[in-house]
Parts: sequence; C-alpha cells; structure tokens
Amino acid sequence: MSTRTPPAVPQSRIKRIAGARLTRWLLLVASTSLAVAGIAWLTTALQEDRYAASSLVSIDDISVIVNAEAAASERRDVAQYVRNQASVLETEDVLDRALRQSQLDVDSSDVTVRAIPSSTRSEIRVQVIADSPRVAADVANAVVRAYRRTRSTAVEELLARVTETQESRRELILERLAELAPANDDPVTAVRADALRDRLLALDTRGDLLAEQAAAFGDGVLVLNEATPTRSALGTRPAVSIAVGAVLGFMLGVAIVLWRYARSRNL
Repeated sequence: MSTRTPPAVPQSRIKRIAGARLTRWLLLVASTSLAVAGIAWLTTALQEDRYAASSLVSIDDISVIVNAEAAASERRDVAQYVRNQASVLETEDVLDRALRQSQLDVDSSDVTVRAIPSSTRSEIRVQVIADSPRVAADVANAVVRAYRRTRSTAVEELLARVTETQESRRELILERLAELAPANDDPVTAVRADALRDRLLALDTRGDLLAEQAAAFGDGVLVLNEATPTRSALGTRPAVSIAVGAVLGFMLGVAIVLWRYARSRNL
C-alpha cells in the first residue's frame, strides 16, 4: 500500500499566514497597552485634588520642670520622646478638639493628619491633607493649637502632683516640729529642730523654683513655621499615570500573546 505525501505548502502562503498572525499579535499588544493607559488616565482625571499644608514645631520634655539639672545631665532618648509626641499629634482626640475649638466646619474624616518627627532634632512637622489649600492650612494650625493646650494641661497636672507631694512633706515636717516644741531646752532636740527648719526652708524654696520653672517653660512648644495654603495639588500627574499604564498594558499584552502562542502549539 503506497503512502500519499501531503502536498507542500508554498513558502509565500506560510509567510502570509505568519505575517497575519504577527500583525494580530502586535495589534493585541498595542490595543492592550492603549486600553490600560486610558484607564489609568481616566482614574487620575476622576480623582479629586488634594492639598497639603504643614507646620513645624519644636518641643521640650516636660520632665525638665521637675528636675532640670538631672534632665540636663542624663542621656535621654530625645528621638524616642519626639516620636511619642508625634503619635499624640496624630490621635483622633487631638484632631477632634482642634476642629471643635477652632470652630472649623470640617469633618474629621475629610482630612488626614501626619506628624513627622525629626530624627536629629526635637522637631515635628505636622502635615494635614485636605480638599482645599485653606482647609489644610487651617486644620494644621488648629491641630498645633490643640496640642499646645494638651501640653499646658499636662504641665498643670504635673505641677499639681509635685505641689501635692511638697505639701505632704511640709505638713509632715511641721508635725515633727510641733512634737519637738515642748523640749526646746534640750540641745539635741534643738539641733533636730534646726535641721527640720532647714528642710522646710529648702522645700519652700524648691516650690518657688518649680513655679518659676513652670512659668518659664509654658507648654514647651515653639512654633517654628505656621502652615500656609499651597497652590500645587498632591497626587500623580496624568503623564506619569499614562506612562505607567502603557507599560503595564504592554506587559499584559505580551503575556496574552505568549499564552495564545503556547496554546496554539499544543492544539
């Protein structure tokens, strides 16, 4: 039995088939790239403009009020303290009080507050992102004011605790002096009484010094730069979005072509 040899396919036809397939693949890659780039541009165009404004503040550790000499001599972790205060600035409580005290007609969900601590200085940059430049600047300054009120309250509470401790010690010294009063003629008792009076004087002097230090310290916050409205909006520029979309679309188109090519060889 003779085997029939299939007729040979002309080279011109093979070239036409290969050319048509290559053209379809190139069109697929190009259309995919254009489609993804168009989607990226449309997404960017539909996004609302957002604006950022920031205020720069310098802060001091409240503990210096209680013991300034120890605070100056000890190697305190300033960076960690600044990071902790930055976390306080980002809390919802500070933002809510800022909006309420400043009477700003802004919903807290419409703004984003970021407190960026410095790694080398005791400074924090308070950045607010909002729908308009004026709102961003107003909220940033309001957050700083609300934070300063929080610090003032903390200083007052710290001073009240220290004063209460001072008063307790003072009352104890006065009680001991009253117990020693009937025996003033005794030399030993007189020495003890003088020592107690010296402690009482030192205690009163320290109380006056604490009051002076607290008054000089204030809230321990220095505003280096207030937030001002900016003209430029945040977000990715349309040209960048189109370029990124075109590249991603090209990669997706190539992947589809390779998948279709592999599938056609297995058929």
